[in-house]
This record gives sequence, C-alpha cells and structure tokens, in this order.
Amino acid sequence: MKNKQIVYGTVINYATVFVQMISTVVVTPYLIKIFGDNDYGIYKIIVSLAAYLIILNFGVGNTLIRFLSELRAKGEDKGDAAKALVSFSTALNFGAGLFAVLVGCLIFRFIPNFFSTSLSTRDLQLARNIFIILLISAVFSILTDLYMSYLFVYEKYTYVKTVDLLKYLLRVALIFSLINKGKSATLIAYIDLYVSIFTFGANFLYAICKGKMKIGFCNLNKRMPISPKKFFSYSLLFFLNLIIEQLIWNTDSIIIGMRLNASMVSIFSSGAIISAAFNSMTQIVSTMIFPKIVMKFSENNPKEKSTEVMIKISRLQAFIAFYILGGYLVVGKFFVTDIWLDSRYELAWTTSMIVMVGTLFSSLMGSGHLILRAINKQTYFLVCEFVIFLANVVTTYVLVKPLGIKGAAYSTTAAYVIGMCVFIVPYLKKTIGLDVKRYFQNIVPIVASMVCMSIVLYAISNRIGITNKFEMIIWGIIYTVLYIALAYMVSSDEEKKALKSI
Repeated sequence: MKNKQIVYGTVINYATVFVQMISTVVVTPYLIKIFGDNDYGIYKIIVSLAAYLIILNFGVGNTLIRFLSELRAKGEDKGDAAKALVSFSTALNFGAGLFAVLVGCLIFRFIPNFFSTSLSTRDLQLARNIFIILLISAVFSILTDLYMSYLFVYEKYTYVKTVDLLKYLLRVALIFSLINKGKSATLIAYIDLYVSIFTFGANFLYAICKGKMKIGFCNLNKRMPISPKKFFSYSLLFFLNLIIEQLIWNTDSIIIGMRLNASMVSIFSSGAIISAAFNSMTQIVSTMIFPKIVMKFSENNPKEKSTEVMIKISRLQAFIAFYILGGYLVVGKFFVTDIWLDSRYELAWTTSMIVMVGTLFSSLMGSGHLILRAINKQTYFLVCEFVIFLANVVTTYVLVKPLGIKGAAYSTTAAYVIGMCVFIVPYLKKTIGLDVKRYFQNIVPIVASMVCMSIVLYAISNRIGITNKFEMIIWGIIYTVLYIALAYMVSSDEEKKALKSI
C-alpha cells in the first residue's frame, strides 16, 4: 500500500508539473491580451513581492516532516511527544502567518517609494490593491504548508498531489470563466486567493478529520522530543534554501519594475516562465534518485565513490537538458514570437536562453548537492549560494539600466557559473573527494558535441527562416533525429544503464 501511495503520488506529481507548465503557457498570452503589457507586468511585480511573504513559514513544515517521521519510525508518533511536536509546529506556523501580515503591511506602506520612478499614480494604486489580496493569499499558503507536511509524514502522497493538481486546474477554469467579468488585474489576484483558500481547506480538513492530527499546548517544553534550539537550527537550512530560490526566480522582476517599467517586467517574466520550466524538468532526475543517493552515502565514506556517481548522474542530466536547450535554441524564437506571444516578446526568448545556460550549469553539478544533503554537509553550500545570489541582486540592479532586461539575465547566469567554479566545485573536491579533472573529461565531450550541433542547426534554420508551424515541426524533427544519433555516438553501453546502476 505504501509503495502504491509513492507510485501514485509520483505519477500525479509529474502530471501536476506538466499541467502547471501547459496552463501557464496557455493562460499567459490570454492575460496579456486582456490586461495589456503594463497591467500584467504590475501583476507579476506584486506576485514576486508576495512570494517573499510565503517563504516566511521559515521551513517549519519541512522540519516537522523530519522529526515527526523519526518518531513514527520508532512507533512513537501517537504519544505525547508527537502531539507536543505538532502543537509546537502549529504555534510557530500561526506565528509565521502573523509575522507575514506585519511584514506585508510594511511593504504595502513603501510600495509607492519602491516604484515611484517607474509606475504612474494609477499603476501604484493598482499595485497596492493587488498586493493586499495576495498578502491574504500568502497567509493561507503559509498555513497550508503545515498540514501538507503532516500528511506527507503519513504518506498521503496521492491526496496531497491530487489537491495540488486540482488547484492548477481550478485556477485555469476560474480564469477563463470569470476573466470577462472584470478587466482589472485584481481579478487574477482574487482568483489566486480563492485557489489558496481551497488548498488550505482541503488539506486542513483532511489532516484533522482523516489524518487524526491532534494539537495541545499544555507542557510543551516537557513533552517536546527535541529542544527548540535543534528545531530552529534545522528549519534555518530550509528557510535559507527558500530565500535562495526567491533571490533567483523573483527578485529580478522586482528590480526591473523599480528600474525600468511594468512592460519590461511582462516581457522578462514571460521568458522566466520558460527558464523556470526548464529548471524544473532538469531536476526531475535528481528528485527520482535522491533516496538512492541517501542509501549509498549515509553509511560509507563518500570520497570512495562520489566522482563515479556524479559522472553518471551528470551525463544522464546532460543528455536530457541539452536536448531541451538545443531544441529551444533552434525553434524557440519562432514559438515565442509567432505562436505563444508576438514579435514584441523576442527579448523574452533571448533572456530565457541566457538564464537557461546558467541553470544548466547548476543542474549538471546538482548531483554534488545531493551527496552533500545525504551526508548532512550542505550548510556551506547553501551559505555560498545565498551570498552569490545576494551579490546577483546588486549586479542586476546596476546592469538593468544600461543593458535593459538582458542585464538581469546576464547577471543571473554569471552568478550560477562563477559561484559554481569559484566556491562550489572546490568545496565538493575537498568534502566528497570529487576528481574535478576526471569529472569534466567525462562531461565536456557531451557538452561540446551537443552545443556545436545545436549552434549549427540554429544558424541554418535562422538563415533559411521558419515561417509557419509546419516548418517549425520539421525543424524539430530534424533536430531530434540528429540529436538521438549524436547522443548514441557519445554514449556507452554502461551509460545506457546508468539510471539502473546508480
């Protein structure tokens, strides 16, 4: 039954990722058409701001998963210790929600100061209206995280992922059914709020009624299975990781809104949809194999096999990632400017390509992070990433004025590449014994061959020109056939079995 829950939950999880990507691709041009570049850009700016409020759950849910799962493994998840842990987490979660409200009110007060040079008086009022709605939505999202985490502990994967899938379907349905009843971007914010309330209600009721979640606040200090200090120190790592994700994916839109205008945010955020989807797809392999990594490295010295494991994972990821990246290079511009959006959004293709190069580099080295997580040595990794992308915020702020939204893309990619080369790779060599020379000797042939082929095909297709959907499909088929042939040439018999052998 547990295995079935995992299998069903995994299938629904991938279905959710696919539905999220497709719905975003379908909905985005529709919203831009209804609201215009400016108002849609304002909505995306505020969504990015609100995303910082959501991470104020401080990783409480993930920490609950960690320690409640430990109690469950010991058969102690029905006792006073588990009840105290859940109650303590609940108190912190509600406190996080209140703190998010306070921070949100402070941000609301200063929105005119942040965007006074780039937004008109009318735009600033629209931004503040959207922010108030999304602030309430963020609080519901923070509260939801705790109940989802509790259900994960008891392996209710299918239910949680089904609710996750339904929320994306519900959002799309509400957008297409209600959008013509109001031409203001606040309507989308209200829809996001309705979806957040639905998600909270579904997880809360199931956790309390079916999951038998029990809460009690008497004698918490005496009953707690761990000290509050240990709880907070563990949650801090998750919180730091959440901050890093926000610095990567949401800060650029805010800075562009401050330094340029809302229309540029609309273009950049459209490209960010593609690059974020690419990042998600390249992480699927890591998600699948992480449990095996934990099993392989939790008991033995990681230096004995880290290089071999990293090579196998990175090469597999390279074959997948370069197929997507190269295909987007060859036919992506036509897709963005002639099918998905229009010619005004050519910069969206350019900036997304630049950012995808950076995320690709990070994804290939991501197996090293998996090993660090498995042996509980990820603190330095996370601190380095935090410093790197904090510096990226500064350089983005400086570059967007002279270089426009390309400056933001260049800065993000530079942060990925320089951060990995200067900080992360030396740390992997020192901590897990990565043989850097051997690693790159095995990765470079794939990278060089795939990059050369993609560039040549792009040059030819760009010179001939893609003028309609049929030609785009033909070029896609040509690219796929050549890619498969080249991938077969640079692979080995052992590599074809890489996923099974890890």
